[in-house]
Amino acid sequence: MIQITNLSKRFSEKLLYENVNLSLLAGNRYALVGNNGTGKTIFLRIISGIEQADNGNVSVSSSFKIGYLPQEQEETGDFTPIEYMLEPFKEMLEFLANPQAHAEDLDKYSEMLDKIHIHDVYTLNSRAAAILAGLGIHTEMQTKNIREFSGGYRMRVLLARLLLLSPDFLLLDEPTNHLDMDTVIWLENFLSKFNGGLLIISHDRAFLDRICTHTLEISGKQVIEYKGNVSKYRQWRVSQEETEEKRAKNLQEQIDRNERFVERFKSKATKASQAQSRIKLLEKLREELPEQRIYDAKLSFKIPPATPCGSVPFRCENLSIGYENKTVLKDVDLTITKGQKVAIIGPNGAGKSTLLKTLASAIKPLDGKFLIGHNAQIRYFSQYRLDMLDPSKTLYETVVEVLGENRPTEVRRLLGSFLFSGNEVQKLVGVCSGGEKSRLSLLLMLINPGNIILLDEPTNHLDMPSIESVAAALAEYDGTIILVSHDENFVSTISDRIIEVRDGFLRDFPGTLAQYREYIEKGWIGNAGAGFARPTDKISDNLGRQTLPLQDTKNLDKEERIKNREDKKKIVRKIDSVEKQIAEQEKKLAQKQQELDEASFANNAKNLLEIQKEIDKLKSEEETLMEEWQEFQMKLEEIDEEK
Repeated sequence: MIQITNLSKRFSEKLLYENVNLSLLAGNRYALVGNNGTGKTIFLRIISGIEQADNGNVSVSSSFKIGYLPQEQEETGDFTPIEYMLEPFKEMLEFLANPQAHAEDLDKYSEMLDKIHIHDVYTLNSRAAAILAGLGIHTEMQTKNIREFSGGYRMRVLLARLLLLSPDFLLLDEPTNHLDMDTVIWLENFLSKFNGGLLIISHDRAFLDRICTHTLEISGKQVIEYKGNVSKYRQWRVSQEETEEKRAKNLQEQIDRNERFVERFKSKATKASQAQSRIKLLEKLREELPEQRIYDAKLSFKIPPATPCGSVPFRCENLSIGYENKTVLKDVDLTITKGQKVAIIGPNGAGKSTLLKTLASAIKPLDGKFLIGHNAQIRYFSQYRLDMLDPSKTLYETVVEVLGENRPTEVRRLLGSFLFSGNEVQKLVGVCSGGEKSRLSLLLMLINPGNIILLDEPTNHLDMPSIESVAAALAEYDGTIILVSHDENFVSTISDRIIEVRDGFLRDFPGTLAQYREYIEKGWIGNAGAGFARPTDKISDNLGRQTLPLQDTKNLDKEERIKNREDKKKIVRKIDSVEKQIAEQEKKLAQKQQELDEASFANNAKNLLEIQKEIDKLKSEEETLMEEWQEFQMKLEEIDEEK
């Protein structure tokens, strides 16, 4: 168990958290969420012992091992992936190679045998290779020097070593960065079977929902703990905020009403005792009034309408794309029609970004026909767009360059909608965080979105609320969108067409992203890291290629229709019952409200308070009944829709 006591921490002048008390149990899997800048990474660094808190402490037993995967990559040295993974076990492996060299020291000999047994050193090589393969580092890559790898693959090696060490508690900071869906599915399966505890930072809500049993949110300088995944937590929090808001409104109404009574009658001798009772009641009501909470700000914007263009923005025929010395995809036949929102998905290295670059005319096709439609105005958000920003300019100056100098109010309004307000607009781009640069880059592109938007991993560096706001705005956009993203919720919110790029070919996937994920999951066979194989249960698409069969959508048979009718009758009866209970509650409320306003109770603060508590209880019960009523109504609508 990790015990956190009275933890406080400042970053520069900002107080991140204050007097946090928390127990992290080894059997639980925690998601750590919160807006960018709330201190999630610092929280992990404090727990891992890399960074110190200003006050409070983190305590674990001496035998409790914590593993930490940071966002920033550590130096790996001149190792192959296998060598790097086995390096922590070097002493044990050397002992196995020559056990007789330690035979004279019986205590040392016994200690080493215990360690070898605990870490199952005999199977280390095979387990290391399986973990690497599961993370997309297959046999031919496992013998190469890690220094030759891209940043994404070096991160996979660091993660693989951590998983092989199998500590009691894993701290993972954005472990799915640079991972494709194939690899994320493998990682989910691995972590689901991990016996220790997990604390994970990730902006991929779908990943967290499938892995985590608990949610922690850093908000308002505190860490809120909830038993349940992120989606359930957010529903609970919305409900809590609504309840708190209603309670505060109700209390404020009581305060206002009693203040008016006191103000009106405090000078009258005949009402003095009643006014005094109301003053005492006011004191108690003000004590119960919750503090006004400042909720986290969210992106708020609407993309301007697309400019007119032809009905077919892109057409590719027998297209080959790639680079001078390497063909990435060939024989590509693809037509994109106006207004489509297309997600390009597939494993890393398959050619998704290369296809986007070709569509954006950032690189030329190698062969075949590539036609761009009439009046196509293309906006391209590349993975390297952040590097194109001028670090010497302020945020305000950067937007003025696009919008013009004579619209200062509009510049500030746009910056404000992307969470840059007040003096912050004078901040230099060079000192902005990755998330801030991402928001600025999106703002610059969406000021004038043209009619075709190409997006290559636009959610990198954005926090979860920002990702959802961007997805909602893009879903409402009336132009054409073609995107590459590993964020499942982001893709599902926007896309109406799925294109898969894999093994050198491109094809339409006839289904949703959820169905594509199911297709990938069926492709994993055997033990972890055994590799990807296409499922046997297949049909052919119109290109003659293999694809996942879609679910049968035939009408319900006779027995199911009968069952639906019976279910509907039961729900209607329940709705009638709840409506009667609501009517009864309303009668009781009216009666209590009348008692509260009666003059005979006016000079008795205790009675007034008791009546008010009864009213609050009745309102709470009525709200519960209303929620039940709404739930039954939704079930009734679902049955009607299935007919």
